[in-house]
Amino acid sequence: LKVERGTGFVSRRDGLVKNNVLALYTHVLAPGTPDWAAGLVRAATGYAARRKGE
Repeated sequence: LKVERGTGFVSRRDGLVKNNVLALYTHVLAPGTPDWAAGLVRAATGYAARRKGE
């Protein structure tokens, strides 16, 4: 992930992506991105359904 503002931690980069996991230090303010919670719940529900089917 390239940082558009600030310095990141290595060469203006901040965060890691592996499979369907996004890990980063950048902070997201919920009022600025109101759909994040619904997306998280959808992802968790889908994950639980896949695990149940194993």
